[in-house]
Amino acid sequence: MGLFGLGKTKTRQKGENPESSTGGSPQREGGVELVRFRNAFYQDEYRNKAAILHYGAVTLLTSVLLNGALGWALIHKKPVYFAATNDGRILPLVPLSRPATSDRSVVSWATSVATSAYSYDFVNWRKVLSGLSSDFTKEGFASFIGSLKSSGNLKLVSDNRMVASAVPTEAGVIVAKGLLKGVYVWKVQVPILVTYQAAKSSVSQNLLVTLLIVRRSVLVHPKGLAVAQFLATERKVS
Repeated sequence: MGLFGLGKTKTRQKGENPESSTGGSPQREGGVELVRFRNAFYQDEYRNKAAILHYGAVTLLTSVLLNGALGWALIHKKPVYFAATNDGRILPLVPLSRPATSDRSVVSWATSVATSAYSYDFVNWRKVLSGLSSDFTKEGFASFIGSLKSSGNLKLVSDNRMVASAVPTEAGVIVAKGLLKGVYVWKVQVPILVTYQAAKSSVSQNLLVTLLIVRRSVLVHPKGLAVAQFLATERKVS
């Protein structure tokens, strides 16, 4: 009998685990949890590093592709052309198959050319007419000079020491417009009154000037317009 009559003291059998009756040691359970935590930590760290590496690889590939595209564009880029005036103003480049200005502006320009063509004198007629050449095509200027010579007006001014001046009598009109051989053109008629003034006399003449105006490059003709044909006929006014 054990102490105080409570029975025999239980003795541990050989080989018996003293922790088996209590369900396991707290230290062992803590070690298992530590291993699990460490494994989970390493797995999370691996996933984070893998994500960073994936993002870096995608970024690097994107950068390489962009740099390659930019390099190709720089090597193969097409030249860009633009026109500028003498004072540095940029001029828009419009295809010759399209009008680059309004009809009103075309009529105004045609009127200016028509009146300037008949405003000269016996002294400076060569200089004045030469200065008008920039408003014409090569063929147009030849037709203009031919018109002056055939009419006899140029000889009249030169031989009689006269001064010629012209003013419009009515507003110019566009009688036709559209494409001609792929180039936009206008046919404009301008009625003008030409006065030939001598020292003691003067004579006037009513003319109807017909101009065929074509689109031209602003690199050659700043207005983008040029006279391709010039014809002046006498106009009877009642």
